[in-house]
Amino acid sequence: YPGFLGGVGADRLDDLHRYLRAAVYRLRKLPENPQRDLELMTRIQLLEEEHDALMDSLPWSPRMVDISWMLQELRVSFFAQQLGAKGPISEKRIRRAFAELLGPE
Repeated sequence: YPGFLGGVGADRLDDLHRYLRAAVYRLRKLPENPQRDLELMTRIQLLEEEHDALMDSLPWSPRMVDISWMLQELRVSFFAQQLGAKGPISEKRIRRAFAELLGPE
């Protein structure tokens, strides 16, 4: 969209470059094991659905944006691990971040 780079911010440009490199790597590796790719993508899609539901049900917060970036880092971890994720990342960490958004029950 127009203004995309400005919206993302200069501090995220290196991350965007790494995400694009990770996508290229993933596409090159896909023919070797398409079933593995599908399984990993399904796991990410489930997390994205949970994230979308939270975005729809809670007021906007910077933490929601942070979780969006966490999902991108998980993609790097799953599909192009050799490029390195920015910090430790896992499905468990993302689910913990979801729980923090919801607060104490």
